[in-house]
Amino acid sequence: MDTLVEALGRKTVLGRLPAAVTGLAYDSRAVTKGDLFVAVPGLRRDGRLYIPEALERGAAAVVTEGEDPLAGATVGRILVPSAREAMARLADRFFDHPSGALTVVGITGTNGKTTTSYLVEALLRDKGLRTGVVGTIQYRIGDEPIPAGQTTPEALELQGLLARMVAAGVRGVAVEVSSHALALHRVDGIDFDVAVFTNLTQDHLDFHSTLEAYRQAKRRLFELLARSPKPDRWAVINLDDPAGASMVEGLPLRTLPFGLGPPATVRPREYASGLDGIRMAVRTPSGPLDVVSPLIGEHNVMNLLAACAVGVTLGMEPRAISEALASVAAVPGRFERVEAGQPFLVVVDYAHTPDALERVLTTARKLARGRLGVVFGCGGDRDRGKRPIMGRITARLADQVWVTSDNPRSEDPLAIIKEVVAGVSDVWPGLERCAMIPDRRAAIGAALEWARPGDLLIIAGKGHETYQIVDSHVLPFDDRAVARAILGSAMSLLTVQEVVRATHGALVGGDLGVPVTGVSIDSRSLAVGEAFFAIRGYRLDGHAFLKDAATRGASCLVVHALPDEIPLHVPVILVDDTTRALGRLAAFHRGRFSLPIVAVTGSNGKTTTKEMIAAILASLGPVLKAEGSFNNQWGLPLTLLRLGPEHRAVALELGASRRGDIAALAQISRPGVGVLTTVSSAHTEFLGSLDGIQAEKASLVRAIPSEGAVVLNADDPRVMAMAVLSRARVVTYSAREAADVRTVGTPDEGADGLVVTLEIHGVRAKTRLSLAGSHNVGNALAAAGAGLAVGLSATDIVRGLEMARPAKGRCVWRPAGGLRILDDTYNANPASVLAALGTLQAARDAHRLIVVLGDMLELGAIGPEAHRMIGRAVAATGAAEFMATGPLSAFAVEAAREAGLAESHHVPAWEDVVTRLLKRLAPGDAVLVKGSRGMGMERVADALVARLGGGE
Repeated sequence: MDTLVEALGRKTVLGRLPAAVTGLAYDSRAVTKGDLFVAVPGLRRDGRLYIPEALERGAAAVVTEGEDPLAGATVGRILVPSAREAMARLADRFFDHPSGALTVVGITGTNGKTTTSYLVEALLRDKGLRTGVVGTIQYRIGDEPIPAGQTTPEALELQGLLARMVAAGVRGVAVEVSSHALALHRVDGIDFDVAVFTNLTQDHLDFHSTLEAYRQAKRRLFELLARSPKPDRWAVINLDDPAGASMVEGLPLRTLPFGLGPPATVRPREYASGLDGIRMAVRTPSGPLDVVSPLIGEHNVMNLLAACAVGVTLGMEPRAISEALASVAAVPGRFERVEAGQPFLVVVDYAHTPDALERVLTTARKLARGRLGVVFGCGGDRDRGKRPIMGRITARLADQVWVTSDNPRSEDPLAIIKEVVAGVSDVWPGLERCAMIPDRRAAIGAALEWARPGDLLIIAGKGHETYQIVDSHVLPFDDRAVARAILGSAMSLLTVQEVVRATHGALVGGDLGVPVTGVSIDSRSLAVGEAFFAIRGYRLDGHAFLKDAATRGASCLVVHALPDEIPLHVPVILVDDTTRALGRLAAFHRGRFSLPIVAVTGSNGKTTTKEMIAAILASLGPVLKAEGSFNNQWGLPLTLLRLGPEHRAVALELGASRRGDIAALAQISRPGVGVLTTVSSAHTEFLGSLDGIQAEKASLVRAIPSEGAVVLNADDPRVMAMAVLSRARVVTYSAREAADVRTVGTPDEGADGLVVTLEIHGVRAKTRLSLAGSHNVGNALAAAGAGLAVGLSATDIVRGLEMARPAKGRCVWRPAGGLRILDDTYNANPASVLAALGTLQAARDAHRLIVVLGDMLELGAIGPEAHRMIGRAVAATGAAEFMATGPLSAFAVEAAREAGLAESHHVPAWEDVVTRLLKRLAPGDAVLVKGSRGMGMERVADALVARLGGGE
């Protein structure tokens, strides 16, 4: 006991100390008879409150700080200025100062510690030393892994671990030294040989409060190095980092700086970084050395330079350094590739700070041949300030972002996500390419569905971690395993034999056992292993592209007309009609799954309602949804053929342009819930009349089985008339009447969306919709009705609605150089144009209202009069100017003039619309751009944003 007391420095001894103690403990639950209990005032619990419990368990004496907790007692107490410092000194002395028998390299910095520690371990091993590692991923004694609870454990565990290393013959150890460990004195008492500083960027400000306090904590490693009695001490610092020089300022240390250029002593003469790794020629005081490393990413250039400098301080020859660094093939969870045969790259990385995320995405941007996507989140109960910063970084560098949960801990996952998305919206105000999916597995699944050949997907934040912390629960979760499982299921979709059977086809040539990993109807985007269906479309015949599909790696060719030359190396399947065969295959594949499938149809609002339904269903897990408006005889089967075992629900959209379309699509998809939005004038050219449209839409009601449910719009008499056709339960929704789902009060429409109070089966809840236009209240009610039909709670429904985002080109406000463009360009019919005009009128703060319209197509005989009606409606909005293009829009312009809008102009082509607008627009204007799909009016909106500056 005397030797332990001597190690404490300034102290006050009270009571009677024992002659010896059997062990040390700072957790009262771990105390055994004869232990010395160190009562540490912790961050969450004060160890001094547990002194009585420790004594009951047999503690022989107590060390603590502050006032005497046991005044008048006879038990021995030692009062010290800092219980944490005391514990570090006691542990070092109790375990007989193990660091004295080791070469200890300590590594600190915000990012790069783990990779650098792996590189340092390789250097120590190359010197012939048995090695140990203390770090984030795991602790290691030689080759024996030990699970790591913290990057740097508490002093008692750390010194005990070092002692075990010494006993096992370890003589060199790489220690990741966290800022928490430095601030809390966990590494006090360790004699370091080398200290490495990698970098300093924002992190852990929940603990350190300021960046300066964080920097001071990092500097403590070098202060400890300066006090170390080791004879050959070195400081290795990143001179490119603004904080690098301050780490050693005023300290009596030999310093070896590294960086990309002068005045760094260790620096590259040249380097190249790619998917095959890093090649670098490095200048060092020991002479030049060449590094050939399989590590990927320019951020690893700095980690390799740091390791080169450490190798020099250890007295290694350049060639030995090169060989050691080349042996480190990969670091778990650090730009780690996930391979399952997919035609795109998937990378898992631990990047969980702004700087690390920016470095990884910058590297990925350079490596990606196609698009760059990123799945990430921010941890709960941690530095909140970095959340919007990381959101801005992803939006600036990626093409698509999925914001999800990391380790939410005690915080609400959705609240964390919203703080991240606030930063995304600074770059993408409309959040067009950002999805909020709290379920991390579902987010990864959605991202993998999005990826196409040549794309690169980064899954960031958790890296090597095999758990997720939700509330106080530690749940098993591994980004790599989840991605691999989803990819594995997607990569083994079907075989050629199953395609033959499902399509009622005949194999003309080739092997029945060939695996089919997907289906394509476009040879240009076909991925290796996909079946190519030669569809005869409106403009092109897929049979003209069979050779191209075979060359691109199609697993089989599905045709209804045999080609002149049958490819010998690709199976060919002959069917009666490739479009019908595609539907049969989708129906066959759909039959493999039992899960909620919700299908929505109607004249207006289908796509937006489908997006909202998908967001609501996300509470069940990963949702398969139709991309865009994949709602016809080709799009719906292609959507269903992406269905995999990872999905927990499906959201589909059924469109119709001819009689029988809805019935055919419902027969393929067999939904359990059908949602009807509205019946209005759309596709009357093919369906004849409103009665014809109503009859066609009613096909979905007839298709829903008795155990399912139909969701009907009580505000539309034609929709409600379908209730008598239903075998299933009927769920109603209304913005005006009593219904299963209804609005209460008047929705409040603002610049950032709508605030609506819903009553869902008697439960009232207020929700904020990130969508423009009061017509979207009806879409939200329809989606809520679908959620109710599936059996979800009002809480789940409201959360889903708040997560929903508008689809591209569907009533989205886009900023453009001081004015706003209402982009509603995806499609148009009279009802949807009137709804968009209402949304434009709601922009009460606008300087002027301007309407740009392209033809409303597929209206048949009612086309001219429908356009005249729209022209009168435009004039009634109080618009300052009306501009239209297309032959039918001339009727709208004529009617608008007759109604008093003198500034009504018919323009020959969309390019002329843009030219005229650019001359006449002024800051503060609000511009509606709308037209049918065939008019391509998105070109007008995109051109205005590009020319005026959109901030998107």
